[in-house]
Amino acid sequence: MRAFTMTTLDFPDILKLNTPHVEGLARVAAECGDDDSSHAFARQVRMVEGVIMNTWSIAVSLTRRAESIEEVCAIWAGLSALCDQALAAVRALKDRFPHCGTSALYDLLLDYKLAADQRHTNATEEEEVCRTMPAPKGLFPAMK
Repeated sequence: MRAFTMTTLDFPDILKLNTPHVEGLARVAAECGDDDSSHAFARQVRMVEGVIMNTWSIAVSLTRRAESIEEVCAIWAGLSALCDQALAAVRALKDRFPHCGTSALYDLLLDYKLAADQRHTNATEEEEVCRTMPAPKGLFPAMK
């Protein structure tokens, strides 16, 4: 049996892989012209929805295994930024493509953005408490 090295991805890698799908909204919209019932654009909308939902799942999994609260903060901040990017793209297109699921996607993105921001805020507050709160007396043996 041949030995192999396990290759891992970190969250910034996941964000880099998913960003082109969000950027693809504008590209597909340009290709569709004024066809507000475009199947290609509706497919791209569903793809972005799936990307955000899957990225959320990955973020949750990674934060559970994170070694530091700083890492947790960075993950939620990264997901929030991806949601911001997707919101900007959908905001610019939802009136032009009202029958392609853009309104529902916009609402979903807002929900994920707000949830990611709340988790980031919670992690930041926890980080501050951990940094400023002294360790309880007797937790560690006295140094001689």
